[in-house]
Parts: sequence; structure tokens; C-alpha cells
Amino acid sequence: SVEPEFQLQSQTAPNNHSHADIMAAIHQLQAEEAAAQHHAKQEESRKVVAAQPPKQEEESQPESEEEEVGQKRKRFDPKERKEVQGIAREGQKHWGEKVKAMRQEWVDRSMWEKDEQFTEQFRMCKRQKIKNQNECLLHQLQFSLVDGLVYNVEYGHEDETFVGWKTFWVNSHPSNSSRFRQRIRDMFGSTPSEKTLNNTLRRAGIVPQGASGAPSPTGVAPQPIRKNHDWKSAWAGIIPFVYDHEQREKGKGSTSTAAAAE
Repeated sequence: SVEPEFQLQSQTAPNNHSHADIMAAIHQLQAEEAAAQHHAKQEESRKVVAAQPPKQEEESQPESEEEEVGQKRKRFDPKERKEVQGIAREGQKHWGEKVKAMRQEWVDRSMWEKDEQFTEQFRMCKRQKIKNQNECLLHQLQFSLVDGLVYNVEYGHEDETFVGWKTFWVNSHPSNSSRFRQRIRDMFGSTPSEKTLNNTLRRAGIVPQGASGAPSPTGVAPQPIRKNHDWKSAWAGIIPFVYDHEQREKGKGSTSTAAAAE
């Protein structure tokens, strides 16, 4: 069943037509998410049934110890599958609730007034049907720009950026860089690891300058990341974060389960 409509308590916008469009987009996103969740549950049930081994079919006897190990690995493990499905459901629930809260904050802060690109970026979310976790990341980037935690942002074409974001720098003042890092950390329901923080940006296609495929303003061919030092430098504001389309394409296959399991 479709969840109740997300009730937004908002201020009156100076541009009523634009504000009405934004509200309509938020409500439509909510309805589409409810329908997608219903479809996901049906698909999950179908896969569980399909994964059950045939009742009347006897498994052939292994001819070697290696083959026996292989057969055991292939057997359906209800307990393991149940645990994985539980993690996935918890992740979907968390990010569903988190994105609602951040959309409300977006409206409460009248973000459409702060930067003319913000409204278009919100519409990109709807067009691209990006996952809740990535929409939360977009809102957090927008909030951080307004609050001075990131700066020197370069926007770009929708197909060549993370929802309009091409490059940005973290404010290198220790208190500001720490606040930005903490804001990304606070998006999660529990304390994420260093790897999870980095992967949150990487799956969105946001990587430190010099990462595989990322451009370099010096004209030197970019080198792939080999050490965690590059991520630390970007988080500290020593080098910028830039968009890498290849990393974004890889990240599209990631799910909330992967983030929760890290």
C-alpha cells in the first residue's frame, strides 16, 4: 500500500509557482518510492521461492572432496539469506526516513532561494531516480555549501556530474573540515567506518583529484589512487573532490545492503 503523503510544513516562497513545483515533485517522489518498495518486496518473495531446491530431485554424490565442498557452497542457506534480507530492509528503511527528514530541512531552509542551481538539482534527482542515500548526499552538499563548509564549487551538465556537482573543495579550516566530515557521518544510522565514508562519495562518482579518470588542472595525466592519503587530503581540503563518471557507473550497482555491511 502507498504510504501516507509526506506532509511538509513550509514557509511561503517568494516564487509561488516554483515552490509549488518543488512540493509537487517531493510528493511524487514519495509515491514513486512507495510503489518501488512494494515491487521490491514482491520480487524478493519471488526470488526466495525460486531459490528453493527441488523437493524430488536428489543431489548427485560428490566424486571428490573438492566437489563436495563446492556442492555445500551452492546449497541454499535460509539463515544467511534471511540475514542479508534483514540488513537490506533495515538499510532501505533508514535511508527512506533520512531522505524525508532532509527534504523537510531543505524546505524549511528555503534552499531554492540560496542558489538557483539547487532547484534544478532536485529535479535531476527525480529524472535520474537516484537512490535515497545519494539524494541525502546531494542535500548535505547543498547545506554544506550554504554553511561555508565546502566552497569553490563547479557545476556541470547533468550527464557529466553527480546531480550537477562537478568539483568542490572542503573548507580547510580544521573545525570546518571536521564539521563537513561529521555531517556525512551523521547521515548513517550508526557510526560508519572510514571505508564507508569514502565509499559513500566514491559510489556517487565523487573522488579525490587524481583518482582514476579524474582530471588534473596541471595537465599531468591523473594517477590512480594507491593510498588512503589521497582521501585524507581531500577531506582536509588540501586537494579538491572531483567527479569521475567511471566510478559513478560502478556505484550504480551498489545497494543499501553494501553500505550497511561495511
